[in-house]
Amino acid sequence: MKLNEVLAAREPLNKLSQKHFSNFKVVRNISELVKSVNNEFDFFNTEFKKLIDAYAEKDEHGNPIIVQNGNIKLKDEEAKLAFDKEYKELLDLDVSDRVKVITIKETDFKTSEDFLTPSEMMVLDCIINWGDDEADPQA
Repeated sequence: MKLNEVLAAREPLNKLSQKHFSNFKVVRNISELVKSVNNEFDFFNTEFKKLIDAYAEKDEHGNPIIVQNGNIKLKDEEAKLAFDKEYKELLDLDVSDRVKVITIKETDFKTSEDFLTPSEMMVLDCIINWGDDEADPQA
């Protein structure tokens, strides 16, 4: 799994962590997953700040210059190319060894009101295996 997938999963994972479950092991696994994803978020922010420090044009106080659209002004075209390349490499970083995929089944939810939307489930596919219940005839 790539870092950009984990970053995208952070918000729906936080929503999932607010749900009620009937299985303590699932609750514990979600808690550990939230910690791992938050660690990756912190890692991304640290590395992103390094890129900004390396390639951004700075004002007289040493702060990166922010242009009207909220982007950071880069030093020159060479800095832009290097920034774009390194930023893409950062987002494409494989973090499979640092984020453990967990399994959640329908019966792990306390009630159907705790189910996520299909779009939230799709974003979480990189970190959650949506297991089937063996007793489910539709599985």
